[in-house]
Amino acid sequence: ASASGDRRHVWIRRGPEILAASVDDLSPVLLADVKLELAEALHELSKPAATSGKEAERALGLAVEARQVYLALAPEAGRLRDAYVVEAKMLSSVRGLKAGLALLAEGATVFAERRKTVSDGRGRADELGGEARMLAVAARWLGRAGRREEALGLARRALELGEQAQGEALNTLLNDTYPKAVSDNNLRPIDQGSIENVDHEPGGDLTY
Repeated sequence: ASASGDRRHVWIRRGPEILAASVDDLSPVLLADVKLELAEALHELSKPAATSGKEAERALGLAVEARQVYLALAPEAGRLRDAYVVEAKMLSSVRGLKAGLALLAEGATVFAERRKTVSDGRGRADELGGEARMLAVAARWLGRAGRREEALGLARRALELGEQAQGEALNTLLNDTYPKAVSDNNLRPIDQGSIENVDHEPGGDLTY
């Protein structure tokens, strides 16, 4: 990563070979993380016409392997979300927009199905956010392709899911902080209190 110019390109191209020798030293998920980063680096190298076919296919192969590991081991939604977007970007570049959009649609379905098995609010928020990201990226690509009506439909749905995700996350935060606030202030409520005047912006403080 610290090398520059031709030396960096050489190390990136040797990445799959180096990874193959390190399989026994890394956990499957960590190995998938490295593969995804390497895939993105190889994809950048694939942009010159002289290397586009070979390097782009290698990058796509690594991205596919990373996504399959994430699917099998079901880590947090963020990893899987990023893997779908990275792979879809490469797939769109190598095999066309239709192929990339199809993968994003598959990702949206996967997140919707995973959400059905999640019981906690934070987990549901993550899965909702993953599905929203798939649809938002697809909407952006469709908009660039001039397919505005389809893009608007997906963008609206992505916005709805994003709002649901924020609601789930906020409810979880309230449920986590309310008992602590009661305890920290030595309160002994005779009944379950009501939460009012909630003020919260993503990334900011929560008051109620």
